Amino acid sequence: FRSQLEKDLFFSNFEADFDAELAQLPASTHTFLISSEHLSSRLQRKQEIQRLFNFLKKRFETTDVICYFREQFQFALSSYSQIMRGNGTLSLEDYLTESVTPTKPRYNFYERASCWADIFGQENCHFRIYDRTHFSEQDIRLDFMQAAWPTLAFPALDLSRAMSNPSLSALEAELYRQINLHIPPGRRRCCHRPQ
Repeated sequence: FRSQLEKDLFFSNFEADFDAELAQLPASTHTFLISSEHLSSRLQRKQEIQRLFNFLKKRFETTDVICYFREQFQFALSSYSQIMRGNGTLSLEDYLTESVTPTKPRYNFYERASCWADIFGQENCHFRIYDRTHFSEQDIRLDFMQAAWPTLAFPALDLSRAMSNPSLSALEAELYRQINLHIPPGRRRCCHRPQ
Protein backbone atom coordinates (compact mmCIF):
# COMPACT_ATOMS: atom_id res chain seq x y z
CA PHE A 1 0.00 0.00 0.00
CA ARG A 2 1.24 3.48 -0.80
CA SER A 3 -0.46 5.09 2.17
CA GLN A 4 -2.35 4.29 5.38
CA LEU A 5 -5.51 5.66 3.74
CA GLU A 6 -5.14 3.23 0.84
CA LYS A 7 -4.67 0.38 3.32
CA ASP A 8 -7.69 1.46 5.38
CA LEU A 9 -9.88 1.62 2.27
CA PHE A 10 -8.76 -1.83 1.16
CA PHE A 11 -9.63 -3.39 4.53
CA SER A 12 -12.73 -1.29 5.30
CA ASN A 13 -15.17 -4.09 4.32
CA PHE A 14 -12.89 -7.04 5.04
CA GLU A 15 -14.83 -8.51 7.98
CA ALA A 16 -18.21 -8.17 6.22
CA ASP A 17 -16.81 -9.70 3.02
CA PHE A 18 -15.21 -12.55 4.99
CA ASP A 19 -18.46 -13.28 6.83
CA ALA A 20 -20.42 -13.17 3.57
CA GLU A 21 -18.04 -15.72 2.06
CA LEU A 22 -18.45 -18.01 5.09
CA ALA A 23 -22.25 -17.71 4.85
CA GLN A 24 -22.21 -19.01 1.26
CA LEU A 25 -20.53 -22.29 2.22
CA PRO A 26 -22.55 -25.50 2.70
CA ALA A 27 -23.70 -26.13 6.27
CA SER A 28 -21.66 -29.35 6.33
CA THR A 29 -18.37 -27.40 6.00
CA HIS A 30 -16.40 -28.01 9.18
CA THR A 31 -12.79 -27.11 8.48
CA PHE A 32 -11.27 -23.93 7.07
CA LEU A 33 -7.69 -23.37 6.01
CA ILE A 34 -6.21 -19.89 6.00
CA SER A 35 -2.67 -19.76 4.68
CA SER A 36 -0.30 -16.82 4.42
CA GLU A 37 3.44 -16.59 4.80
CA HIS A 38 2.93 -12.99 5.92
CA LEU A 39 1.03 -13.85 9.11
CA SER A 40 4.20 -14.68 11.02
CA SER A 41 6.35 -11.96 9.46
CA ARG A 42 3.89 -9.04 9.46
CA LEU A 43 2.20 -9.71 12.81
CA GLN A 44 5.13 -9.03 15.11
CA ARG A 45 3.54 -7.38 18.14
CA LYS A 46 1.39 -9.24 20.64
CA GLN A 47 -1.57 -6.90 20.13
CA GLU A 48 -1.55 -7.66 16.38
CA ILE A 49 -1.59 -11.42 17.03
CA GLN A 50 -4.31 -10.88 19.66
CA ARG A 51 -6.46 -9.05 17.09
CA LEU A 52 -6.14 -12.02 14.73
CA PHE A 53 -7.01 -14.41 17.55
CA ASN A 54 -10.11 -12.35 18.45
CA PHE A 55 -11.17 -12.21 14.79
CA LEU A 56 -10.89 -16.02 14.43
CA LYS A 57 -12.45 -16.80 17.82
CA LYS A 58 -15.64 -14.95 16.81
CA ARG A 59 -16.00 -17.22 13.78
CA PHE A 60 -14.45 -20.62 14.59
CA GLU A 61 -14.66 -23.04 17.52
CA THR A 62 -10.95 -23.88 17.51
CA THR A 63 -7.88 -22.63 15.71
CA ASP A 64 -4.62 -24.47 15.13
CA VAL A 65 -1.50 -22.62 14.01
CA ILE A 66 1.05 -24.37 11.80
CA CYS A 67 4.24 -22.39 11.28
CA TYR A 68 7.49 -23.32 9.58
CA PHE A 69 10.75 -21.74 10.72
CA ARG A 70 13.62 -21.64 8.26
CA GLU A 71 17.21 -21.50 9.53
CA GLN A 72 17.96 -17.78 9.90
CA PHE A 73 20.75 -17.49 7.33
CA GLN A 74 18.71 -19.37 4.71
CA PHE A 75 15.72 -17.21 5.60
CA ALA A 76 17.86 -14.08 5.12
CA LEU A 77 19.04 -15.30 1.70
CA SER A 78 15.45 -16.01 0.66
CA SER A 79 14.38 -12.53 1.80
CA TYR A 80 17.30 -10.99 -0.08
CA SER A 81 16.27 -12.88 -3.24
CA GLN A 82 12.80 -11.33 -3.03
CA ILE A 83 14.29 -7.86 -2.56
CA MET A 84 16.50 -8.29 -5.63
CA ARG A 85 13.53 -9.49 -7.68
CA GLY A 86 11.74 -6.32 -6.55
CA ASN A 87 14.40 -3.86 -7.82
CA GLY A 88 16.63 -3.89 -4.71
CA THR A 89 20.16 -2.50 -4.98
CA LEU A 90 21.71 -3.24 -1.57
CA SER A 91 24.65 -5.64 -1.61
CA LEU A 92 24.21 -8.96 0.19
CA GLU A 93 26.89 -8.00 2.71
CA ASP A 94 25.17 -4.68 3.50
CA TYR A 95 21.78 -6.37 3.72
CA LEU A 96 23.06 -8.98 6.18
CA THR A 97 24.85 -6.33 8.27
CA GLU A 98 21.87 -3.96 8.42
CA SER A 99 18.90 -6.32 8.51
CA VAL A 100 19.88 -9.67 9.97
CA THR A 101 20.35 -9.28 13.71
CA PRO A 102 18.87 -11.09 16.74
CA THR A 103 17.18 -7.82 17.75
CA LYS A 104 15.03 -7.89 14.59
CA PRO A 105 11.75 -9.68 15.45
CA ARG A 106 11.67 -11.56 12.16
CA TYR A 107 14.93 -13.36 13.03
CA ASN A 108 14.16 -14.06 16.69
CA PHE A 109 12.17 -17.25 16.22
CA TYR A 110 11.90 -18.06 19.92
CA GLU A 111 10.27 -14.71 20.64
CA ARG A 112 7.88 -15.04 17.68
CA ALA A 113 6.85 -18.58 18.57
CA SER A 114 6.36 -17.61 22.22
CA CYS A 115 4.00 -14.76 21.29
CA TRP A 116 1.82 -17.03 19.14
CA ALA A 117 1.80 -19.79 21.78
CA ASP A 118 0.91 -17.32 24.55
CA ILE A 119 -2.16 -16.14 22.63
CA PHE A 120 -3.36 -19.22 20.73
CA GLY A 121 -2.23 -21.73 23.37
CA GLN A 122 0.85 -23.90 23.15
CA GLU A 123 -1.31 -26.97 22.51
CA ASN A 124 -2.74 -25.30 19.38
CA CYS A 125 0.61 -24.24 17.90
CA HIS A 126 2.57 -26.64 15.73
CA PHE A 127 6.03 -25.27 14.97
CA ARG A 128 8.02 -27.09 12.33
CA ILE A 129 11.45 -26.82 10.71
CA TYR A 130 11.52 -25.55 7.14
CA ASP A 131 14.06 -27.94 5.69
CA ARG A 132 13.48 -30.54 2.99
CA THR A 133 15.22 -33.22 5.04
CA HIS A 134 12.61 -32.73 7.80
CA PHE A 135 9.55 -32.78 5.49
CA SER A 136 7.39 -35.85 5.11
CA GLU A 137 8.75 -37.53 1.96
CA GLN A 138 10.86 -34.37 1.50
CA ASP A 139 7.84 -32.43 0.23
CA ILE A 140 6.52 -29.42 2.13
CA ARG A 141 3.05 -29.74 0.59
CA LEU A 142 2.62 -33.25 1.95
CA ASP A 143 4.24 -32.28 5.24
CA PHE A 144 1.84 -29.35 5.71
CA MET A 145 -1.23 -31.41 4.86
CA GLN A 146 -0.20 -34.16 7.27
CA ALA A 147 0.35 -31.53 9.98
CA ALA A 148 -3.10 -30.06 9.31
CA TRP A 149 -4.94 -33.39 8.94
CA PRO A 150 -2.85 -36.24 10.45
CA THR A 151 -5.56 -38.87 9.88
CA LEU A 152 -6.37 -37.91 6.29
CA ALA A 153 -4.88 -39.87 3.38
CA PHE A 154 -3.98 -38.19 0.09
CA PRO A 155 -3.73 -41.07 -2.42
CA ALA A 156 -4.81 -39.05 -5.46
CA LEU A 157 -2.60 -36.06 -4.79
CA ASP A 158 -0.26 -35.21 -7.67
CA LEU A 159 3.05 -33.98 -6.22
CA SER A 160 4.98 -34.15 -9.50
CA ARG A 161 5.06 -30.38 -10.04
CA ALA A 162 8.51 -28.96 -9.32
CA MET A 163 9.27 -26.34 -6.67
CA SER A 164 8.44 -22.76 -7.63
CA ASN A 165 10.01 -19.50 -6.51
CA PRO A 166 13.40 -20.90 -5.43
CA SER A 167 15.92 -18.56 -3.79
CA LEU A 168 18.47 -16.97 -6.07
CA SER A 169 22.06 -18.17 -5.97
CA ALA A 170 24.68 -15.60 -4.90
CA LEU A 171 25.62 -15.05 -8.57
CA GLU A 172 21.99 -14.68 -9.67
CA ALA A 173 21.32 -12.20 -6.85
CA GLU A 174 24.33 -10.12 -7.85
CA LEU A 175 23.20 -10.14 -11.49
CA TYR A 176 19.76 -8.91 -10.42
CA ARG A 177 21.41 -6.21 -8.28
CA GLN A 178 23.56 -4.97 -11.16
CA ILE A 179 20.55 -4.84 -13.48
CA ASN A 180 18.60 -2.96 -10.79
CA LEU A 181 21.49 -0.49 -10.35
CA HIS A 182 22.06 0.23 -14.04
CA ILE A 183 18.77 -0.25 -15.91
CA PRO A 184 15.64 1.62 -14.79
CA PRO A 185 12.62 -0.71 -14.36
CA GLY A 186 10.68 0.93 -17.22
CA ARG A 187 13.47 0.29 -19.70
CA ARG A 188 13.88 -3.44 -19.11
CA ARG A 189 12.79 -5.98 -21.66
CA CYS A 190 12.17 -9.57 -20.67
CA CYS A 191 13.52 -12.33 -22.78
CA HIS A 192 12.61 -15.97 -22.30
CA ARG A 193 14.39 -19.06 -23.46
CA PRO A 194 12.40 -21.07 -25.99
CA GLN A 195 10.72 -24.11 -24.44
